[in-house]
Amino acid sequence: MSDNHQDEIEHQSKDEQQQKRNSEHMLEARIAHTLQNQAAHIQFTGELRNHIIRSLPIRHTANRRRFLAPAFALAAIVLVVFSLSTYLLLNQQPSSLHYALHQVITVPPELAQGGQLLSLDPTGQHLVYQPAHQSGVMYTDDVSNPLTSNVLAMRYAHSVGWSPDGTELITTVLPEGVINPLLALVHIGGYMKPLGPDAEAASWSPTSTQQILYVTQAHNHTQLWATTPGGQASQHVATMNVSLPIQQMVWSNDGQKLALLITNENGIGNTLSIMDARTHTLNTIVKTDTVTISALSWSPNKHNLTYQQSDAQDHTTLHTIDVDQQKELFVLTIQKNLAGWSWSPDSNTLVYSDGGTLHTYTLHGATVQLPHINATQSYPFWLKDGRILYMNITNTGGKLAILTKI
Repeated sequence: MSDNHQDEIEHQSKDEQQQKRNSEHMLEARIAHTLQNQAAHIQFTGELRNHIIRSLPIRHTANRRRFLAPAFALAAIVLVVFSLSTYLLLNQQPSSLHYALHQVITVPPELAQGGQLLSLDPTGQHLVYQPAHQSGVMYTDDVSNPLTSNVLAMRYAHSVGWSPDGTELITTVLPEGVINPLLALVHIGGYMKPLGPDAEAASWSPTSTQQILYVTQAHNHTQLWATTPGGQASQHVATMNVSLPIQQMVWSNDGQKLALLITNENGIGNTLSIMDARTHTLNTIVKTDTVTISALSWSPNKHNLTYQQSDAQDHTTLHTIDVDQQKELFVLTIQKNLAGWSWSPDSNTLVYSDGGTLHTYTLHGATVQLPHINATQSYPFWLKDGRILYMNITNTGGKLAILTKI
């Protein structure tokens, strides 16, 4: 081979190497530019920086072949961008959740003409309502078809306690001429039947379809008892140092805390106490002599207890307490009249009716935006799937309505 030909080959080889180095520099410059553009849109917090560093591959040793460097750099950039995108996507929370009217359902005249929704079963399939001006009279309905399932269930009733599967109800009734309230059982679709013992108040265990709990009072003490839907002999559960009547008892969803609304000497609810189901210790969390407490409900997360309070001038407020920390979380002042409230399934938001308009209060997370509807909106119930059930009342009467997220 001639010297000239050899020189030509070497010169071509040098050109190819120079072109390769130029390509590498161009690739590195493009990678740096891409990374800079991506980083310009990201707020680099300390937490995010640590997350990315943990995701980067271990640095390769210097003796690796140089032509692999651009590939590794590109892979690292892809990993960083992917990690950032995933991190931002997972941590991005919507600022608000919007609802719209999805469905209206015709209801029986007893409910449509001034009836009041009282309770919805844990499965969201059945409801209890009271006709207008008929205190103690309660009907049951299926949410999906109220017209064909409308049944008179109770008279003289004071309360409603659902079995966990939503198939039965427990209540206390006080018929005319009877001194002490009686325990009564209702099967969905039927009329109440006496269960046996006297009972000041009653509630179904939220963790067992076969356990009903109720209280009796004697000798300045309150006794807590357990029985079954079949009326088997009652079992003594606990003795509480409570001498005044108990108006309402409500279990937290896990069955670990029992909220008791206790009345004063005039029969007005003014004391809230919590019994620990494991130790049976009783702890008073609210006591007042100037206002009336009239209703209780637990949030699904089992920590927050909401109650209604009214003063002598009939000014109403809704109070929510973190029972574990014994701290008041918020107070809502009702401007007109309160017609029911309900917690969202995630315990983030409370929906309530004030003067026939639904309002929400968000404790955590995204705020909830409800549609403006030209009707009276009362007695809301948040369903487990996130929908909101309520009474939608117009000049022609009331109907059930369902709001869904959009």
